[in-house]
Amino acid sequence: MIVGTTVDVTPVIKINDLKVGNGIPGPFTRKIQKEFNKLVMPD
Repeated sequence: MIVGTTVDVTPVIKINDLKVGNGIPGPFTRKIQKEFNKLVMPD
């Protein structure tokens, strides 16, 4: 995954047309995205 102020938390699913893992973001990445969004976009 890539993490930064301009990309937030972005899963890496493909590099040079080669699929990484099964090609979809996993549960750990989704959890980090959710928690990150809670911090930067509170209700």
